[in-house]
Amino acid sequence: VKACHTVVDSLLENCDILCMQETFFAKQDLDKLNSLNNFHWAGESATDLGMGIVRGRIPGGVAIVWNKKLDSSINVVRFDADWCNAIHFAHNDKEFVILNVYTIYECHQNEDEYLNWLAFIYSYIQNNNYSTVYVIGDMNADFSDRNSLFANHMAQFCQDNNFILSSK
Repeated sequence: VKACHTVVDSLLENCDILCMQETFFAKQDLDKLNSLNNFHWAGESATDLGMGIVRGRIPGGVAIVWNKKLDSSINVVRFDADWCNAIHFAHNDKEFVILNVYTIYECHQNEDEYLNWLAFIYSYIQNNNYSTVYVIGDMNADFSDRNSLFANHMAQFCQDNNFILSSK
């Protein structure tokens, strides 16, 4: 935990908003993000320790951390999903949404769920009238592999909807 905290602190020295995936926090541990000085957060977890014993590491989870100076410009958007959360930023003439996602790992058995998650993202964007939406995170799509099922779906998804796909 201390090493992770050191990495996050280092990243926060260079940004005002940080999106994290695979946070490995249980729902009961999300408040540990409160220990980040001068920052607030919104997080989701895939694991509830109240449901019994967890074997191995805690899977998944997402969190968005932002500098407290942005509080008046940020509204948290919750989806009741452990793989996605968002913030809406509005200040003066700037407005955008950041969707922070951590999609399921690539295998043929997960294809339907992956496509459902892409449909969820599309639906959110279409049902809200924002001119700028950033979808940030771990899409579990290997674009260096021409045979990657998820990369092909993601590329087609972006092409069909005139979205810009970037790794920068």
